[in-house]
Amino acid sequence: MKHKKTERARISRLDADAKQELLARASRVLRRQGFAATTIRELAAALDVGPSTFYYHFRDKDDLFVQTLQSELSSLAARVERAGKALPKDRGIDQLERVLREITTFQLDWQAMVEGEPARVRSLNYLVGALPESVRLKTIPHERSILNTVRATLEAGKKDGSMDVLDVTMTAFAVMAPSEQLIIWYRPDGRLPPAKAIKMCVALALRIVARTAPVLNRSTRRNGAATA
Repeated sequence: MKHKKTERARISRLDADAKQELLARASRVLRRQGFAATTIRELAAALDVGPSTFYYHFRDKDDLFVQTLQSELSSLAARVERAGKALPKDRGIDQLERVLREITTFQLDWQAMVEGEPARVRSLNYLVGALPESVRLKTIPHERSILNTVRATLEAGKKDGSMDVLDVTMTAFAVMAPSEQLIIWYRPDGRLPPAKAIKMCVALALRIVARTAPVLNRSTRRNGAATA
């Protein structure tokens, strides 16, 4: 009996590892081709699995998409937590800048994955909110982790004097708002390169709290106005 339990646990771990590898590969394919333009046949070929293996792990293309979203949010939460850790001579605003850069980069990567979808579908907040409740509950810990990391950087900035913060939670939502809107208005084929879009978005968010606001150079402002 003990041997059977051990074997079942081993198979379960192998299944979990295999699924994570498939999700990682699927994420790369969807970023490159977009969800709308990718068929199940193309996904199965890119994942190097047959249709039976694909359907063993995923009910359909939408199920793959939802599970990829969960995996992406989990990865983002981990990256944000690492970015928010204090380094020597760090100020709270330095930690916040790294955190916002991670969040904003994720938003642009997400946009590539859902290219061709309606604007409301490109909004990560809309998609997460529209998930079935059973799935939505699984995303909450990742969202809460990200929010708590942002709150912690704001608390640090408030304490060391590098930021003006009245209400930490409200300010956390405010500084994340520019990156959440970026996915709706940004055009990859526009004049503003992704790196500058991220820099501009993060600088805009930091203006909300910084005692000495970061200044955007004229070129960035001009390109941003032309692209929006």
